[in-house]
Amino acid sequence: MKKGYQVFISHSTSDKTIAFNICNYLENQAIKCWIAPRDMNYGDYANSLLHGIENSQIFLLILSKKANESPHVLREVNHALSHNLKIIPIRIEDIQPTNAMTYYLNTIHWFDVFNANKQIDIDKIVQIVQGVITETPIEVVEQLINPSKVTFKKSTIGLIITFFIIGFTSFYLYYKKNEYKSRYIKDVNLPDNKQVKPNESLHKKWVIQNIGLTDWNNLEMERVGTSEGDGLIKSTSSFQVPKTLTNEKVVLGVEIQMPSTSGSTIAYWKLKRKDNSFLNSFLLKTQNPIFTKLNVIDESGLSQDTNCPNGSIINVDTTFIKNGESLILQTKYGKMYL
Repeated sequence: MKKGYQVFISHSTSDKTIAFNICNYLENQAIKCWIAPRDMNYGDYANSLLHGIENSQIFLLILSKKANESPHVLREVNHALSHNLKIIPIRIEDIQPTNAMTYYLNTIHWFDVFNANKQIDIDKIVQIVQGVITETPIEVVEQLINPSKVTFKKSTIGLIITFFIIGFTSFYLYYKKNEYKSRYIKDVNLPDNKQVKPNESLHKKWVIQNIGLTDWNNLEMERVGTSEGDGLIKSTSSFQVPKTLTNEKVVLGVEIQMPSTSGSTIAYWKLKRKDNSFLNSFLLKTQNPIFTKLNVIDESGLSQDTNCPNGSIINVDTTFIKNGESLILQTKYGKMYL
């Protein structure tokens, strides 16, 4: 059955001025309202109120401190719920509903229509009522009247996602960079610049330490370069690294064959995953190499410079660059030519 009023305005008598302002705005938008005392039948106050509620589609509750404490307003809310009106509670003051009011309105969406200066936004109230009349979903009504709140929520979610991606990526790259990190400890034998004979077969050994974030289970040492094009060292290109726990030290050894010509020969080895995946190989380029420098001395007693100790290359982020026929060790502290 079509009802005579679209909106019943429930308010405390203390909020009469505000309630009538809202009523005028709504009726200027062709929204017919019932409001006391204007639409009451004098001498039959209670029945007039009940009839007004029953003959309306929407129950607009203007909730203030006084309305919150009013037993008359509470009875109007109860009667509206019992007749299945659409309830729109709007707070015009920053107050919390009483337990009794919460009991009736606990599952109903609330709207705040006051700002930081305690001014009431009547235009917002009109938008809310029009949204309910047209059966627009409450969430959409909320977005229409609070676009800045929605934008804030979207931007906040976007920032959270962005920070999560940045944090996850930073952690992943840090972990990968340090997953198989190693530290040179010492030479077991054949210290740098030891004089050896041409064509001599040797077994070089180092002690290195696992200072990475994970145990070594599937690693090998790969020869990544030698100096002096005329005196390339002959050795296996790679060898297996024993299982090594984090912070544990391990002895690594490799068979090498010295060249037949006199000169200073330096060979380099670095840790590498056996699967040789691109990402791991790329990240492992930041690991520090270990090397051996041996001087091949012929019968004439040829000797070479001795200014390249092992400890000089144990710096972070080392890379190798070919420069003509020379191998350059580049560190963040500068360059050193071998």
